[in-house]
Amino acid sequence: MSLDESGRYSQAGRPSGFIGWAVGLYMRWRNADLNAAAIDALVPFPGDRVLEIGCGPGEGLRRLSAIPGIGKLTGIDHSALMLAMAEQRNRPAIQRGTVDLCLAGIGAAPFAERSFDAILAIDCIQYWPDLMGDLSVVRRLLRPGGRVLFGIRGSEADADFSPAKLRQALSTAGFVHVTTERVKTRPTPSTMIIARRPV
Repeated sequence: MSLDESGRYSQAGRPSGFIGWAVGLYMRWRNADLNAAAIDALVPFPGDRVLEIGCGPGEGLRRLSAIPGIGKLTGIDHSALMLAMAEQRNRPAIQRGTVDLCLAGIGAAPFAERSFDAILAIDCIQYWPDLMGDLSVVRRLLRPGGRVLFGIRGSEADADFSPAKLRQALSTAGFVHVTTERVKTRPTPSTMIIARRPV
């Protein structure tokens, strides 16, 4: 089934219109626990430059911007509606210059090599059209030793995207120290996978 063949997948992958706005509100609730757990696991350091891929309605960026001393935060999403919701959610941080938003998918991310210390992608990798190509972009955007965290809804057996497939893909793409952590989240458990670009 392609994304275009299913209204549910189309709206979840690239929300738009009134239904998309409702999807964004649901995403904010659905991913709240996973966002919190992912940020704790990512352990952002003072001054860290962090990219969130598929930032959606902006809840992850809002949580990150509350960390004392955090560096520049950047959110990208290929849904103009999600960026509008993220802008509304993060207006004070945007006005302070802490948060930037960009309309783009990971394959067209307009950033220089080694631009980020950490990269976060929550509940979106199942919509990436070119997994290996997009992972190579992630690796290029990370500084040596930088870390990436993927949050996947569901457990190992029933996840929206196979954690085992992602672990293998990360290793093939040249990432190291690939680890998995399962976390309790609403409405179902989730899986986090963390990896690093080699030094």
